[in-house]
Amino acid sequence: MYNIVDAIYQMVGQQPQSEDENTPQKRVDKIFDQMDKNHDDRLTLEEFREGSKADPRIVQALSLGDSSNVAPSGSSPASASAAS
Repeated sequence: MYNIVDAIYQMVGQQPQSEDENTPQKRVDKIFDQMDKNHDDRLTLEEFREGSKADPRIVQALSLGDSSNVAPSGSSPASASAAS
């Protein structure tokens, strides 16, 4: 998870945040604590899914691109553009 958050910080730049989120590691620790509902120091797929949907900052970070450029399932971006 750290590698993902670190890559996002590098792509979009570090934005001013509270003291407990001002580094990728601190942000990962906070996200993990929020998602790990049973506090077993592991994330199940369900905990990750639910935690990701519940935190708008995670949704925004995982949605870095413009969704209007995403091709419909089963077609390539080129064919989707040509069809419009």
